[in-house]
Amino acid sequence: MTELRVPLEGALQLALVLNAGGVIGSLSTGFVATRLGSLRTLGCAGLICAAMLILIPSGLVSGAGLMVLVTVAPTTQNLVNALVAEIVPAQSRAASLGRTLGVGRLGAITAPLIGSWLLAHIPRGSGLQGGAGSVFVTFAGVCLLGVAISLLFPWGARHARAQEITNEIG
Repeated sequence: MTELRVPLEGALQLALVLNAGGVIGSLSTGFVATRLGSLRTLGCAGLICAAMLILIPSGLVSGAGLMVLVTVAPTTQNLVNALVAEIVPAQSRAASLGRTLGVGRLGAITAPLIGSWLLAHIPRGSGLQGGAGSVFVTFAGVCLLGVAISLLFPWGARHARAQEITNEIG
């Protein structure tokens, strides 16, 4: 974070705000998902998250605005869980939730490894050009990949339901 001109005290505040923002963001996106549906909300939250991850190292936003941006990022895993609960048939829902949570945990494990590797191998720089900026850009790309994959969820659920009906008939 010091490469992005955030002092150590600011980095600690950023971590606190990130976790508090995760709570606020999860509650608010849960409310929106109840009204608009999990898939739409997940897609929008993922796109917003990717944009915010690009804005953080860009230097275009600082101070309180930066703190607001980091509240968006941690809400998408909860929306994936809601989406699975919404579209997957009851008999396979637990397994599907286990798979999506497992992928989320893999992301939590690999993200620091990828970030550390990028920081060690990309020269220091400012904004999006440096190692820290490349970490945020990489995570934004992963966020967009997650949005694209989530668009396949309804197709998979329809396919599973069709298979279930086929098995019941014959």
